[in-house]
Amino acid sequence: MLLSEAYYQQATYDRIQAGLQLDVAQNTLAQVLGLSLMDDTLVVSKDVPVKELDDSAVLDFKALATLTLDYQKAVAQAEASRYSHRQNQASYYPSLNLTGSLGKTDSKFPPENDRWSLGLNLSIPIFSGGRDYSNELSARHRRIAAEVNRTTVSYQALVRLKQAYSQFRLAIEKVKVDEKFRAAAQMRSDIAKKKYNNGLMSFDDWDVVENDLIQREKNILSSDRDRVVGQGNWEQVQGLGLWP
Repeated sequence: MLLSEAYYQQATYDRIQAGLQLDVAQNTLAQVLGLSLMDDTLVVSKDVPVKELDDSAVLDFKALATLTLDYQKAVAQAEASRYSHRQNQASYYPSLNLTGSLGKTDSKFPPENDRWSLGLNLSIPIFSGGRDYSNELSARHRRIAAEVNRTTVSYQALVRLKQAYSQFRLAIEKVKVDEKFRAAAQMRSDIAKKKYNNGLMSFDDWDVVENDLIQREKNILSSDRDRVVGQGNWEQVQGLGLWP
């Protein structure tokens, strides 16, 4: 009886701890979603749907890596640096500007005399004190750095995708393993109860069986949580979200 009371007190402690953690998690989620922390309408579903995971042989990780936000950002930066380099290269070449205007002029209103002008301006850069060369050299190095960064980001995105996929895949398989162990522990517990009630098993042996069942049930809860977290990480790495 004393041991059962201790188990009950431990379960009460675990329930209180889980409730406090859930409250903090809800507030954190509300803050991320931009909701009011005083709003009590935010309810987290107990059953989080888990999507099926395709086999690694079917997935094209290289194509998925090019769709990630980090890679797209690196590509945009590389394109911007390339155009900036070309703009700085233009300072080496002559520039030809054509200007013109057409209107009316007079000493009274409305004016009646036509007025027009046309201008042609040719600029040839000869010497700017090294300014053009320095700007072009700086832009060239920025372009090279952006291109290297794009390649590096693509490799990093590929590694993160494979890591997230592996973790999610293992989390799914871990749930299956823990479910089998829980089913076996449940059957073992049913047999042990009958033996204990009939005097065929000692209290210590029965307590070991019951504790094993409790631990298996905790393991399946942890595995379910890890599976949901693994799915979230897999979608986050791909750049997916709750809203398409």
